Amino acid sequence: MRALGLAVLLTAALPACDGLYHERPSLYADNRIQRGKADLARGDRAAALAHYEAAAARGDPFGEYKAAQLHSGGPRAERDEERAVELLRRAVAKRSDVRPEAWALLGRLIADDEPEEALALFRRADAARADVPPGEMARLLIEQGFADEAEPWLARGRAEDDVIALRLSIERALAARAHGDAERYALQLADVYRDLLEYEGETWAAWELARLHDEGEALPRDVGEAIRWYTVAAEAGEVRAMRRLARGFLQGYDGFPVNATEGRRWGERGVAVGDVATTAYLGRALLTGEPLARDPARAEELLLIAAAEGHNAAMTDLGRAYLTGEVLAQHVERGLTLLEAAAAADNASALTALGWAYWNGDGVPQNRDRARTFMRQAQALGHPSAEKFFELFG
Repeated sequence: MRALGLAVLLTAALPACDGLYHERPSLYADNRIQRGKADLARGDRAAALAHYEAAAARGDPFGEYKAAQLHSGGPRAERDEERAVELLRRAVAKRSDVRPEAWALLGRLIADDEPEEALALFRRADAARADVPPGEMARLLIEQGFADEAEPWLARGRAEDDVIALRLSIERALAARAHGDAERYALQLADVYRDLLEYEGETWAAWELARLHDEGEALPRDVGEAIRWYTVAAEAGEVRAMRRLARGFLQGYDGFPVNATEGRRWGERGVAVGDVATTAYLGRALLTGEPLARDPARAEELLLIAAAEGHNAAMTDLGRAYLTGEVLAQHVERGLTLLEAAAAADNASALTALGWAYWNGDGVPQNRDRARTFMRQAQALGHPSAEKFFELFG
């Protein structure tokens, strides 16, 4: 009796846990929940998670919800969304008075893979007056054919600087050719990205900012601003930004100023992180000597790396160089093998290279019937050199 009285006294002394349940399944789970809250208040996320997981192991839905919150948030490297979904599914299946925020969180986590279920969860959470992410809600409504119902959610998302809602608004404004609205929304979106970058350290936002300035659709095009934000993203390890900078500076692509030094620097950074496209770009620049000084040894090394990964343009560049022997040491058999592999993947440049080689007998026995076959395939793919061939030779 004395032990029972002590348990009752301790249970009564524990504060209510956010109204998830009207009663607790166990004193043990209650105690773990309270200790988890105390750990969070001290900033000890790992200890709090351990307590919430212990409560979840006893079947406590509030412990499951709180553990799922920690698994789905916090530093990116520490997240475990699969575990969060598992815990939330257990929590929401237990009783009708489970926390409505659990429905919203589960909906957000499964929105990409299970959009219909996610929308149902969001509707349920919204009916219970729980916060629902407006951008995600608008996206699901639009994708599932409820565009009119999405409009209030888009308006709310814009008011809250919700990134998905802002992006959807830009897309819809552009689709309707409402350029003024698109620019207004784009300016809002740019502000959100800057805040994410400055205050949250979300470096992907620099890539999105660069794209806004680079594409010239939602905002007036500003190559200088685009380069600035691509550089921030690339310095943070964004491979797509390294690729864009390398190609832009090496080729003067899309209004970029040609800058051999910067192009080489970002090209080598891309090579170092294993980006095949950047490896092929840099290899070609070093092979052709435009705009970089020719470096046949490094060009061959890079093109071999990219060709081994199946990059068709690299196979074509390297195959042509081996076949002609103009820059690299001539290896006819190796060159033909590479060009034929790229041609088999419908690379028009490889097909025309083979066509001209067999037409002229460059490194191979002259075979004009075979040359015409390759040129017809390249012509079907729209290659201008093949068109020129048939203009000249019929």
